[in-house]
Amino acid sequence: MDAKKKEEAAKRRQAADATQIKIAEEARIREEEACHIQAEADKKSFIKKMAVALCLIIALAMVLFNASTSNSSSYFIKVKKSATLIYKGTFSPTGKKLVMKIPSAVALETVKKSYSLDEVKPIIFQQYMANAEALRTSTDAPDLSAVMESYEKSVEFAPSAKEREEAQKQLEVAKAVLESIQ
Repeated sequence: MDAKKKEEAAKRRQAADATQIKIAEEARIREEEACHIQAEADKKSFIKKMAVALCLIIALAMVLFNASTSNSSSYFIKVKKSATLIYKGTFSPTGKKLVMKIPSAVALETVKKSYSLDEVKPIIFQQYMANAEALRTSTDAPDLSAVMESYEKSVEFAPSAKEREEAQKQLEVAKAVLESIQ
């Protein structure tokens, strides 16, 4: 009987050991599954964060592009005591370059932060026409190339067809005078 009891006890130990091994194996499998699930969740979380970051970068780029485009079609006028400065916006959110310096203050109908090309054309046109006239009628020998350059700029900035024709006619006269001299 002792042998039977020992055999039964051994079988119970084996069964208990097998149960312990099975429990340990199941725990290991659950832990691996949990690690795998956590790794997948971390990967998805990283992808979501990267997608959000990419969307923010694209949105910022679009805002900068729109601001730059808007700025590049704007003109800025600064009236000082002794001069009026006209700037054209560049393709950057706040950049600008000097287009013209008028040696006197110009009275503006409305003062705004920025102006369209149509709003500044009359001012620029009149200044180029005045420059050409002053150069043409100077007491010294007129610099015909400078006169022609002023008339060419006048043609470029003429606010209407009538004014463009007038500037073009003056340019052709200056060219004819230059050709007759040469």
